[in-house]
Amino acid sequence: MRITQNVKNNSVMMHLNTINTQRQKYYNQYSTGKRIEKPSDDPAGTAKVIQLNQLLAQNEIYQQNIDDAKSFLTSTEASLSAVNESLQEAVTIALKGASDSTGEDARSILADQVDYIIDRVMAEANREYDSKYLYGGTAVDQPPFEKQEDGTIVMTNDTAINGVHLREISKGDDVQINFSGEEVFMGEDGVFDSLIELRDALEANDGDAIQDAYMKVKDSTIDITRFSSVAGLRYEHINNIEETLSGFDLQMISLKSSIEDADVAEALINYEEMNTIYQANLKFSSSILQMSLMDYLA
Repeated sequence: MRITQNVKNNSVMMHLNTINTQRQKYYNQYSTGKRIEKPSDDPAGTAKVIQLNQLLAQNEIYQQNIDDAKSFLTSTEASLSAVNESLQEAVTIALKGASDSTGEDARSILADQVDYIIDRVMAEANREYDSKYLYGGTAVDQPPFEKQEDGTIVMTNDTAINGVHLREISKGDDVQINFSGEEVFMGEDGVFDSLIELRDALEANDGDAIQDAYMKVKDSTIDITRFSSVAGLRYEHINNIEETLSGFDLQMISLKSSIEDADVAEALINYEEMNTIYQANLKFSSSILQMSLMDYLA
């Protein structure tokens, strides 16, 4: 008799636990808004959610690289724009200096102005972004250019200055975000050479040399404009990739939500139904358990 009653009691308790488990599941879905609480709730869905989370995490890394690349290129474009303005000013000075009506003293003053422009351009060539020199290549912790006592400009590290900085902005898409300081500013008839040549020609009061330097400075403005255009194209490409990644993120978030999120209204209805069933079974089970206790005492 006792064994039979124990089996009966265990059956009642198991039934109550089953109903309560269902009731608790719907309550958790309603309170958390999530359909999947543990992998066993939906193994296939859980695997998809894990995969989507990994993709979202990778895209977050890409976004960090994108933010850094855009900021770096923005600083570079601003620097190149400032250099171009200085070169345009030097072109104007060269035209004035090349005029036969400009005397030696006036040309000497113009030479001083060009020397000042050289200092401004060198400041841009040594511009920093996030404590890294824009044009320093892999030598990010030291100024890439230095002005000598004789007024010439030299590179402080002629090997590292050509180093490349890449940012992976999407799978397999590595974008170079820097320009070689040597390529932008140095070389024969480069920015510094043309400005120095103009300064020295003005100081020497040499009209023909001033005319030659004028053409070289003018060519330098074309080179700087070209670098600026390349920077702009790289920025535009990165921006397009960012928009694409944002679209992918929205799609993945939506898919993830469809897999793991619960219908809160439906969960509430299911919970209330299961709670009603649970309360009714609880009363019924209570009467059975009380009867079994009385039988035992009898």
